[in-house]
Amino acid sequence: MRTLKRQIKANWEILLLLLLPVLLLLINQIWIFNPNGTIDPWVYFGYFIRLKQYLIAFPEAYYGSRLSWILPGHLAYSLFSPLIANYVLHLGFYYLATLSLYFILKPSVGRRAAFLASASMGCYSFFLLAIGWDYVDGAGITYFLLTALMLSWAARKESWTIWMFLSGVFFGALIHTNLVWLAFIPSLIIYYVLTNRPDWRRKTFISVAAFIVGISTITLLLGSMNYAVGGKFVFFMPSVNFALSSSGQPNPWRIDWHQWFLSASWLVLPLVVLVGSTVTLALSKFRKSFEQADTVPLQAIFVTSCLIMIFLEVKGISVLQHPFYASYLIPSLFLAIGAPLKSLVTLSNGRFAAVATFALILIIFPLLAAYLSDDGLVLVSDDQRIIFCLLFLAAFLFSIASNFNQKRVGSIVAILLLTISTSISFSPGWNASVKQLQANILTSKVALDSQLTASNVQKLLKEIDPTVSLLFWYSLKELKIYRSIASATLWGYRFISEEFPSLQEYRKVSSNEPMPLSPQRLSELKSRFTTSSKIAIFSQQKDVLQQAINSLKAVGFTAKSTATYPIEQDTIAFTITIIEVSKLKDAL
Repeated sequence: MRTLKRQIKANWEILLLLLLPVLLLLINQIWIFNPNGTIDPWVYFGYFIRLKQYLIAFPEAYYGSRLSWILPGHLAYSLFSPLIANYVLHLGFYYLATLSLYFILKPSVGRRAAFLASASMGCYSFFLLAIGWDYVDGAGITYFLLTALMLSWAARKESWTIWMFLSGVFFGALIHTNLVWLAFIPSLIIYYVLTNRPDWRRKTFISVAAFIVGISTITLLLGSMNYAVGGKFVFFMPSVNFALSSSGQPNPWRIDWHQWFLSASWLVLPLVVLVGSTVTLALSKFRKSFEQADTVPLQAIFVTSCLIMIFLEVKGISVLQHPFYASYLIPSLFLAIGAPLKSLVTLSNGRFAAVATFALILIIFPLLAAYLSDDGLVLVSDDQRIIFCLLFLAAFLFSIASNFNQKRVGSIVAILLLTISTSISFSPGWNASVKQLQANILTSKVALDSQLTASNVQKLLKEIDPTVSLLFWYSLKELKIYRSIASATLWGYRFISEEFPSLQEYRKVSSNEPMPLSPQRLSELKSRFTTSSKIAIFSQQKDVLQQAINSLKAVGFTAKSTATYPIEQDTIAFTITIIEVSKLKDAL
């Protein structure tokens, strides 16, 4: 018992980091499920369940080349039930990310600052969204932090060649989630050089060699595994081809910065931390008493990452416009946030416990207000972003005041900012928060049912459609889970219409009047029906076959029903009707 108590006392921060996501799930679970109505996260969900079928059916799809995320997901769903697999996968990457951040920061800023920065990242809404859905950005954040951790250990430990090799392994895994991460090589180089300044020249050649061997090893391993399950050994070529084909082409999703920048709430905290980090680096350069060699790499990696993202945005690659690309800043963001927290070492144990507990309560409490919007996207509390900025400013100003021997002034400013944060965090009142907590339980139930429904349907399709040739037809107005299911079968490749019984892809105007099909659309439909004659219709209506026949006549086809499958999962119920399409005799 005494040994256990000593272990807990020695590792209290790790224990708390392990318990943190459990607390967050008790408050609000929607962050750990794919939001309905989205497309990309469900695509990877489909790969988790039907990996071999998809590798064979879609050999050139770049989604399937992101094996460093797909294979862990496939393993989880192969070993566990769908719900358990979802928790194991996402909590596993959550823990790897937060603990990596902790162990990176601990030697530079101490246990206290490392814990508070890691716990803060673990509560940050945009981190939760990234790590909780099935899109690849959460895996990228984790692999980036693992790479930085291995580089840190390579700079500080004796067996540095092993750690450099492992840093290459994790960097290889990182770029195999998305080739965009290649742009962050300068950030990692700067971080390693600044962390390893005394010996970097002596170790350069062997370090680079070990790093490259690590990248090659993970690439060969992923290629072998991909080949073993039916894919190509050179698995990354679809991503390379996609990147090359997109290079120099206008981005159809890009809009002018002035149309989105002012509403880009995901950039508020990075912008504040960027200013603070730049000021700190400037002071450390020009004022010797302010120099903190241990924290310079933490801020330098973030400033460099910001400059890279700005450069990419200027070059026409929309990385800041979308939160799922801007999330690539999160790992270096919280490395930089850890730097001013170093000043917490001056507090007594009691004061630190009070400050840390109070700060985390302020950060966590607004998560009660996170919710699902009507279009199926998970939104985050505006208050949390403001509180994060105020708390960072409190730590930043206290750190600067301490270095100028004005700790009392810094304490007063920090307390003032904490007071403002308190008024913002608890402004809704307890009654409103309790009601929101009750609403979150219901919302989480819908998200859970959607996850289970999509999983059950994918398992059904895996059996009845092994060649992945079914087309999908549904009305999105009925249930958003329809798009989730279709997206899990690579939506764009097997999509007919979201306007059932209409054959239009999308309704161009807000009218219920039927619209004539364009010649291009007619030609496309005829080609699809000729290539793949079976369609899965998702609907809660009873006369779907007759409605389908009436619509198909317009393009010279008819249909017959071959099977029906009722789908029920508590809050969700509909029927999958499989129809076989054939040409009308008088249209031959």
